Amino acid sequence: MSRSSRGRSGIWPSIAGAGARPSARRAYTPSPTNGWAANQRELDDRTLVYIDSRLQEGELRRRGSAGVDLDQPMTRAELAQNRAELREQALARGYSARELRRIEDAADFATVIYDGLYRPEGRPFISHAIGTAGAMVRYELDCDLVEAGLLHAALTTRPDWMPEADLATAMGRKPRVDRSIRHQDDARAFLSRDDADLMALNVLGSGVAAILAANEVDMRLSGEYRATGRAADISEAALERIGVVLGFFDVAGLARSARLPAGDGPGLAGARDRTPAREFPTRRRPAAHFGYAGGLGDRLRIMSR
Repeated sequence: MSRSSRGRSGIWPSIAGAGARPSARRAYTPSPTNGWAANQRELDDRTLVYIDSRLQEGELRRRGSAGVDLDQPMTRAELAQNRAELREQALARGYSARELRRIEDAADFATVIYDGLYRPEGRPFISHAIGTAGAMVRYELDCDLVEAGLLHAALTTRPDWMPEADLATAMGRKPRVDRSIRHQDDARAFLSRDDADLMALNVLGSGVAAILAANEVDMRLSGEYRATGRAADISEAALERIGVVLGFFDVAGLARSARLPAGDGPGLAGARDRTPAREFPTRRRPAAHFGYAGGLGDRLRIMSR
């Protein structure tokens, strides 16, 4: 993939190879429109030298990330599938008490949204969301991205009893999380193009690429692809492009994990025959489980922190 020597990149440096040190990068100043891909005009001459302090606007990893093994692929044992495992993983990776609280709050909201839903191979839907978020915790990504991982399917799985306006209000309290979730289809289509100019992605678009990779990691390591016999959601060519993107942020291991064999998880013997492709079952209203008297009530405040 060619990289122009002209200073036109949003977050990419004008370098010859992907292995350059982070200090050689340039950080993009987010555009006022907060689009997922930077406007060409905004790309021109709007770069900053990427210094050791690592401006948050130009980074996907959380502040304080140790970055010891972020180039290595995940193992099945590292894939979190419940909230306790996700919390322990975050603790082990050095997330602060405040970050843990944010992750717990997002997990609360995800539990409400996904209540009563199951993946085609039989897992509770929340396990897939936790696996996606856990892959990003494993690579010490920013807390906003971890929250987006937990809620990446919120817009497509909104329960009938939750008004769309209420969901929009709740998600709107977390602008970066909301934008990351809403632009997944855009990023997937962009990364699937043979002529995709990866240098046109801004930081938000790169974060969405990380979410797509983390989703793929869960699908592969959990054994869902093998259990259901379904094809991978993202092509190998698109995953290769995601690898280039994430390599600039020193989290190449996430992209490598997303390219592991699709049946690398334990799987479920005979699950493909028992659980054909189907719509999700009718969900239970979570009022009995969460004490709702009607509507969302105070629990929506979890997204305001």
